[in-house]
Amino acid sequence: MPEQSAATLAFVERLRRMPVQAVAAYVAEDLRALALAFPDELLFASALQAIGDELGRLACDPNRGVRMQGHSADWHRTAFQSVGGQGHPADLRIVYRVLLSDHAQLELRVFGHRFLPDVIYLRGRDRRLMGTTEPPR
Repeated sequence: MPEQSAATLAFVERLRRMPVQAVAAYVAEDLRALALAFPDELLFASALQAIGDELGRLACDPNRGVRMQGHSADWHRTAFQSVGGQGHPADLRIVYRVLLSDHAQLELRVFGHRFLPDVIYLRGRDRRLMGTTEPPR
């Protein structure tokens, strides 16, 4: 289970220290999906490290992502590699929005592999439609 891996625990602790607002149930769902996309423990840990690093960069410069279109216009996305190196595809995504609150700079909507085990934008769509940080009922 990804919830019990050292990489997962380190990621969750790192996320708690960031100026990021996230729903725990969404984070858990994204971690499960990421474990399916990266069944190899070392690749899973590498992907989590890359996501944590990108969140850190976004916390410093939240406007570095690309603004989404249509109904998602207040959201941004960023694409990056799970494994560094020239020629490796930007297979990971983070969807977030910039907040103007004192306690958090970003609202994390969804993160993970672009296509595996499902299309990340579809997984995050229902979350976005809620318009809040509360999980769907």
